[in-house]
Amino acid sequence: MIQEQGASVVAHYNSTDENIRAYKASLSTEMAARLFSVQADLTSESDVEQLFLSLHEMEVPPLLILVVNHGIWPTNQAPLVAMSLSQWNNTLSTNLTSSFLVVRRFLQNIATMISLHSLRQDDSRISVVLVGSTAGKYGEPDHGDYAASKSGAPAVRSLYLYGVDTTFPSSHDVRASSDAQERNCSYRPSRTSKLYCTGMGSYAHGH
Repeated sequence: MIQEQGASVVAHYNSTDENIRAYKASLSTEMAARLFSVQADLTSESDVEQLFLSLHEMEVPPLLILVVNHGIWPTNQAPLVAMSLSQWNNTLSTNLTSSFLVVRRFLQNIATMISLHSLRQDDSRISVVLVGSTAGKYGEPDHGDYAASKSGAPAVRSLYLYGVDTTFPSSHDVRASSDAQERNCSYRPSRTSKLYCTGMGSYAHGH
């Protein structure tokens, strides 16, 4: 839908771009030319850095909207008492730490464009979309690692807001939606960038 509005889209993948290539083949020539794909392990700081650097090499238009929709849902059902540390660490690294790394690098990229005067600091298009899960609010039996990783999204949201606070001085619209109900965030700085936190997310199994 966003491509139909004329936007260029960068699709990230970790291990395979098969679905992206199939989707691109279904698009018109004009829309397909505005769909780019990049590979990265988002738990790796160096991979995230290389991802953003590669966008310049690919001559992708400036990245102004970030949708954080990656993640894993471990199929291994384990109560906390029986969960291995490796599973716990892997889930939190994949779902939570990686979100911090991507959002932070996105904000650094925005700050660079502003400092080079290639982007106005009051540009209302600058947005971050964090896709969460009801598990982060209500928990999920035998998936405490996943629930913990999703309940950490508000922490990433706070990091984003503080990043905006020190970077973009102008009017700001911050909204959060949890489940089917939208509500105002308790912290509402005067900035133009946007942050949307959705409470109902789809599962992406590490592809």
